[in-house]
Amino acid sequence: MRSIVVLVLLSGSLAAGPARAQRSEPCDSCQGCSALLAQPGARAELHADLVHEGTGPCVVVAGEGALFDGLEREIRCTAGGGAVGIRVEGARALVRNVHVLGAGTGIEVAAPDVTLFHAWVEAQDAGIRGDGSAGLRVTRGVVRGGQVGISLGGDAAGACPAGATVRSPGVVIGRTHVEGARVGIAACEALPVIRHSTVVRNEVGVVLGRAAPAEGVPGGEGPDDPCLCRPPLEGLAPGVPVMFVSACPGSEAHKAWLPELTPRGFQAVIRPAGPGEAEATRAFDAAIDRCLPQLTDAVGIPGCVPNYACPADDRTFKVRAAERELARELELDDPEALFAFWESCRDAAAAHYRQGEDCVVHALHDNVICGNTRVDVRSAGGLSGADNTCDTVEGWSDAGVAACGASCGDLPTLPAPPTPRERVERAAAAPTPAPAPEPAPAPPPPPAEPSFAPPRAADAGPEYVFVPRGDRGSRGDTPEPSEGSNTVWLVVGFLLLAAVVVVLAVMSRRRPPSDPG
Repeated sequence: MRSIVVLVLLSGSLAAGPARAQRSEPCDSCQGCSALLAQPGARAELHADLVHEGTGPCVVVAGEGALFDGLEREIRCTAGGGAVGIRVEGARALVRNVHVLGAGTGIEVAAPDVTLFHAWVEAQDAGIRGDGSAGLRVTRGVVRGGQVGISLGGDAAGACPAGATVRSPGVVIGRTHVEGARVGIAACEALPVIRHSTVVRNEVGVVLGRAAPAEGVPGGEGPDDPCLCRPPLEGLAPGVPVMFVSACPGSEAHKAWLPELTPRGFQAVIRPAGPGEAEATRAFDAAIDRCLPQLTDAVGIPGCVPNYACPADDRTFKVRAAERELARELELDDPEALFAFWESCRDAAAAHYRQGEDCVVHALHDNVICGNTRVDVRSAGGLSGADNTCDTVEGWSDAGVAACGASCGDLPTLPAPPTPRERVERAAAAPTPAPAPEPAPAPPPPPAEPSFAPPRAADAGPEYVFVPRGDRGSRGDTPEPSEGSNTVWLVVGFLLLAAVVVVLAVMSRRRPPSDPG
């Protein structure tokens, strides 16, 4: 039987909303950031650590489709319980790479389809609180301390009120670490999808209420993942990898593997990167900001950093580890490794997703919920899970087993917070820029791609890769540099050669005549 393959995405669409501007504006105060982020499609970057001494929110993200990048800087609240670090009121907003410390509520979300990526939160009451936050996605965050780490309708003690109805359908929490709270995750007014996360060293790990469907709230019948059940891009599906490419030799080398892999059934959704595809590229980038933001959080984007992510489990080829370092979660150095990654992504999707609007099979899967002093998982019933690791449960069992599929071992450690990133002044992008040539390496040439050990087991730690300063960048903000360095070195070489010729000519004229005898 012949395989049907989705190879290159040339068009896509998103829910109606403003397109984000191409240039990010710096801000260095609560008021300044809020003013920038009040506009639809705004992009703001935090240029300095903030100290918020008052009550209420410091930064308000009110613009529909706005993007706030903290660049790993801090918002520190000194008023304690009366303060909110960030309040998100704009639908389809993206908040990423920000640290919120000391607030009563770290990040409060009161809008649909919001994505929080790589947020580091330490709060007194709730680290992240959803309030009517349908479609909320929390990806690769770290939440520490407080009464409730992530609260979706839980009270101050993390308990679920009687008769709760679903007010926040479609919540997805992925690859997030929650530690040191009274209750790690309290899902009372949501039926969330929680996957590949660690909820450790709390009093109670995860509380799952029995929320009833609410009239007028779509998608409230069960756990939902809007990005995978109703994907915003053609070809996007749980088991189909997504590939970010640009017009550079590294990306072209990876794309050259596709003709060999396609006849074997390989599928991928690939970022359009050619002339005349500006609209398709923007649609792709907006969908990735929403559903897989880690794909473009890599050093060198939009430079020569081809990258892949699996929608079913959020695994990504390369992610940023520090200002000038990448971490490899996968080894994809040849066509066979890429084919194996596709197979593993397909298998992960088959285990936990199905076709159709209700595509989520297991609400909790592949989590480590351990070391919580009272109970790891407390459930009122109605949600299924698989492949979780825990010890103590109340009302919970994974598919086919009592309690969790595996017992706890060593507890994951609290990640170290990353250091602030350097803000690079960026030129405004042209309306429809043509792909620029990739830069040639300047002498002395940087080392080639490091030689890595054979592929590691899935639970092995990441491997770090040094990336030269010149390879840093942010997708969509900076045109790729030209190959002007080639011309410079040709001119220098020509001048050196001319100087040698002149010296030899002068020396030959000054040579004394030979003795005729």
